[in-house]
Amino acid sequence: LGTDHVDLFQTHIWDKDTDLDELVEAMADIVRAGKALYVGVTTMPGWTLAKCRAAASARDLPAFISMQCEYNPAHRECERELLPYCSHDEVALIPFSPIARGFLAADRRDPGQQTARTKSDDYTQKYYYREGDHAVREAVAAVAADIGKTPAQVALAWTLARPGIAAPIFGATSIEHVDEAVAALDIALAAEQIDCIDRAYEPRPLNASGH
Repeated sequence: LGTDHVDLFQTHIWDKDTDLDELVEAMADIVRAGKALYVGVTTMPGWTLAKCRAAASARDLPAFISMQCEYNPAHRECERELLPYCSHDEVALIPFSPIARGFLAADRRDPGQQTARTKSDDYTQKYYYREGDHAVREAVAAVAADIGKTPAQVALAWTLARPGIAAPIFGATSIEHVDEAVAALDIALAAEQIDCIDRAYEPRPLNASGH
């Protein structure tokens, strides 16, 4: 990376077999060694994040200050516990897949709208092809058509507008994707447009993907 430290160093997918106290200590070592200014986590359940932050506080160690979780109009399971906790404790929320891995950008059932990722990403096929997910996609597309924007921009704007969101992470494969995402910063969805998207959402069961 050409640098001696990074501002924020985060874990990736939570490993339920890793001791939480050991995780807190190991991440604190990274800060104490000067390799990172702050540490955060990704996809941890709310109770584990709370336990880790409490352990860090009790031992005067650097606490996790950010949570990277899957969040978009069609995947909102983190609203159950994780987001309220992060908001209460002022933990920065960095949602990934704000466009649902491209699912919300177009109707991927149409062969003409499929991409290399559509054909190879079994995660998207497994978690984003319910009838309710397509209902959300259609609502996002309707709002986009109404305001003259792309569905990807509307999905980003919806995610950005949620309380506590710091910076969504999206996957860009072209300069145009970046320009399109930057332009989404200027989109302010009306209450009725947000309601249109929200009403289409179908919660996943507790044992499904999410937090």
